[in-house]
Amino acid sequence: MTRPIDAVLARLEGHKLRENGRDRWRACCPAHGGSNPSALSIGIGAGDQVLLRCWHGCTVDEVAGAVGLELHDLFPPRTAAGGGSAPLKRRRMLTAGQALDLLDEEMTLAWVCAADLAEGRPLDAVTRERLLLGAARVSMLRSEARA
Repeated sequence: MTRPIDAVLARLEGHKLRENGRDRWRACCPAHGGSNPSALSIGIGAGDQVLLRCWHGCTVDEVAGAVGLELHDLFPPRTAAGGGSAPLKRRRMLTAGQALDLLDEEMTLAWVCAADLAEGRPLDAVTRERLLLGAARVSMLRSEARA
């Protein structure tokens, strides 16, 4: 029987898919069509379900749909009721080091923007949008760390 992760990885082959640790991968997100090979985190949960996180804000449903899958395809088939299994433990999508690297990147951007503003240089629209995206990424990191 094929595991759900095998179906997902096969569909992400053309999206700069790369291994990022044990049971973890990164790829370009097929939902928003970006070219950043770190935009999508892929992992395997304790119950063998596929974990997807787009760092640009695409939903799991959007990501699955973009590769021709539905949400139920991300989960293994259910076993008979009353199997007596223990509650599932959530696995983190990022290591502490990966989270710190992302925070460092966003803080560097914020520092450069603050320095420009302090020198009286206004931020252009593209830079303001990227700064807002950075704030959203830090917020998602906080949520991930607290989960």
